[in-house]
Amino acid sequence: PPLSARRARWLVEGHCLCTAGGPRGRGCTVLCGCLARSASEARGLAAAAAALCLGRPETAVAASAAAAVHATGTACWAVSGAGREEMGGEVEGQAERPRSPAWLPSEDELRALADGQKTVCFYCLREEGDSGKALCACEVMTEESSTRAFQFAAPVPAGGGGEDEGGAARVSRPRRVQVRELSFSEGKLGGHLWDGGVLMAAWLCARRGRSGAIATGGLDLFEGHRVLELGAGVGLAGLALASAAAASAGEEEGGARGVELVVTDFGAEEVPPDDSGRLIPPGLLRVLRENVEANGLGNVEVRHLDWHDFLPQSATGRAPAEPRERFERIIAADVVYYTSDLPALTAALAAHLAPGGRAFVLVPGRVWTGPLAGERATAADLIRALQPFGEVRSHALRGHCGDVEGSPVCIVELVREGAA
Repeated sequence: PPLSARRARWLVEGHCLCTAGGPRGRGCTVLCGCLARSASEARGLAAAAAALCLGRPETAVAASAAAAVHATGTACWAVSGAGREEMGGEVEGQAERPRSPAWLPSEDELRALADGQKTVCFYCLREEGDSGKALCACEVMTEESSTRAFQFAAPVPAGGGGEDEGGAARVSRPRRVQVRELSFSEGKLGGHLWDGGVLMAAWLCARRGRSGAIATGGLDLFEGHRVLELGAGVGLAGLALASAAAASAGEEEGGARGVELVVTDFGAEEVPPDDSGRLIPPGLLRVLRENVEANGLGNVEVRHLDWHDFLPQSATGRAPAEPRERFERIIAADVVYYTSDLPALTAALAAHLAPGGRAFVLVPGRVWTGPLAGERATAADLIRALQPFGEVRSHALRGHCGDVEGSPVCIVELVREGAA
């Protein structure tokens, strides 16, 4: 439809406001989504407005239009000839549909995932290459800026609904999980929801397809187990797993395949006096408990767990703590930042993983720059640090957080030595 001059100016201003952080993700889509009449119109008009702003009236920046389509999964149209009318009049153009990549689910599937909610962004996790469909999470608008809400396709019970022709589990109505974030003063690094947490949540909510490949989902790896989450932050990954497992178990007789989850992080509780120099998030455990309650999940327990308590005495001068219990499954998402943190992380993981148990840590492949780049940890660093504790496997994936190009993601798996 024609784009009014006033609406074009609004969208141009919104595009300019978000370019400093890159025209992707929450800022751009929230602003455009508020101004437009629909998600698809927002992305299409943003591309047209970008063309006007950049002084290229003959073409509507195909890359922007394509990214809009792939990030939202809704029908957007690139506008050609957008600048032929002056800003004082109506902008008209001829529609041209960009091509979607083979790994992106269909528009109908993504629209069903949004379930009528106003879309902020789609997050996708997939195998490298174009084979198979991506696992997706849909972020939707909320009334409060500190609260973020996501919709995940909840799989039907195992054996209850079969698989589609591609071998993926069919899905029922999406499950909604929402979390409240904190300021840095209250939550430190854990108070912000990082992209890796969203990607892992999408993986945890999907049951593996016929191929059995890790990339096709992880839910069935955790059903029927007590699961520990390390470094839960505001809790999205664990809450998504608990929600999906509860939905699936509720449809099975006796709910035998449910998940009991213990989500943990570092807080102001039980901090030794000599650790006063560390960044202690005073409000993180409080908001983690609030997020569990807000999602109505009775199969989730929140605990304080400090990785440093499990370091050897040679590193801290005090005997390592004994874990309250050991778990058959452990998860962690986007917790690998500095190489100096790896000894504490791996010590805590090894202490809590039962013999024969399996742990899964999702590590985004970031490109670090600046003076501290040499101190940043990678998936390869984590793999080396875990090798003394059992068999380590690496699963290479690709994550898309509101973009088409994506970036490398690795799920590092540890299988603990000993009989289950």
